[in-house]
Amino acid sequence: MVSLLGLLLMIVVMVVGFSIGRAVALPGSASMQSRVSDWARDHNLTFLVESVDKER
Repeated sequence: MVSLLGLLLMIVVMVVGFSIGRAVALPGSASMQSRVSDWARDHNLTFLVESVDKER
């Protein structure tokens, strides 16, 4: 059971990492922070971006 959970977690991390990596690798002069926050907003994580912005 634990190894199955670990495998599923690894797959999720790989998929998300690949997705963020593609967003960061796009051509242009935007900062990494800007690209990651745009990726998060595009994936319905606006609440997370806004809560991090409030902490800064």
